[in-house]
Amino acid sequence: MKRLPIFCPIQDLEQLLMVSTEDELLQTFRAATEEKHAGWGARSIRSRIADEPKKRKALPFKLSEVLPWWQKVEEAKAARDRKKQD
Repeated sequence: MKRLPIFCPIQDLEQLLMVSTEDELLQTFRAATEEKHAGWGARSIRSRIADEPKKRKALPFKLSEVLPWWQKVEEAKAARDRKKQD
C-alpha cells in the first residue's frame, strides 16, 4: 500500500493530539492526503472533521518518546531559559 507523506508543524501535531480522538486524528490524516486538501494545514482539516472539545486533554505520552529528537529541543529550550535567568 502506497502511503502519502503529510507535512505538519510540530505545534499543529501537538494541538491535534490534545483535541482529537484517535478516530478524528486518523480521519484528519486520511483527509490530508486527498487532492481537495492539498496545501491545507492539518488543524484546518481537523476543524472540518469534528468540533473542538471544550476542554483539551493532556498528551498521553511525552513527545520525546515518539520523536527522539524532541528531547534535544526541550534541553535547548531549558538551557536558553537558564541563561535568561542568569
